[in-house]
Amino acid sequence: MAMSRDLILQQLQDHGSMSVRDLAVAAGVSPATAHRQLTRLEDMGIVIRTRGGAQIVRQESLAPPFEQRIGAAVEAKQAIAQQALQLVPVGGALFLDSSTTCLYAARAINRSIKREVTIVTNSPTILSEFSSPAARVIGTPGELDLSLRALGGPWTVEFLEGLNLDVAFISGFGMTMDGWLTTTKRLIVDVLQQAIRRSTGVYVLLDSTKLGRRGLLDIVDTHQVAGMIVDRGITGDQVRHLKSSGVRVVVAS
Repeated sequence: MAMSRDLILQQLQDHGSMSVRDLAVAAGVSPATAHRQLTRLEDMGIVIRTRGGAQIVRQESLAPPFEQRIGAAVEAKQAIAQQALQLVPVGGALFLDSSTTCLYAARAINRSIKREVTIVTNSPTILSEFSSPAARVIGTPGELDLSLRALGGPWTVEFLEGLNLDVAFISGFGMTMDGWLTTTKRLIVDVLQQAIRRSTGVYVLLDSTKLGRRGLLDIVDTHQVAGMIVDRGITGDQVRHLKSSGVRVVVAS
């Protein structure tokens, strides 16, 4: 179902507006399924239903541009990065995703690391951050998404399949209050899920502005990972709600 919704969204991003019939044909689903997926997209505020069809609310990426994201919630991301330093597997392998939160983590690691650690990343930007001789840095192959500054797709997933990772730091577009980490881009979903499978410990790094925000696609139920690190902008009610749902929450000091 998520795949058909993704295909429908891609068609609307490409064309602006389409009829339900044309969307169903393009996505390879029945008109009834197209109607259901459009209703879901409308509930998420992504599309507007029209007579016999739908149109996208905006043509640009649903995630803000990389340059905008890197300058947002800077203090929160720096605090999260400092907290995450305690989890860096010295002598082991760490996966960093292409999020700007992980970029701040990369900068903190580069400044502080004294003993060897292997960094694996699908972020061309993170690759260029490391200058410490203690860091062994490996970039994945893959298709480049310019809006995310991320490498993804089948080549990336296949490459990660052959790795044994000690820890993975990942982030996303948002997290629902029932604990689902979400994104807006299909290109990186399979990459992050593969990194999760290949890692012994997985930690979600997420600034508090993203709590309660739902993207189009689910990445992982955070009940299934080692924990999440969030800044002090999280409210007490949010902490209690997530913890009562089984999410291990660490608030960066």
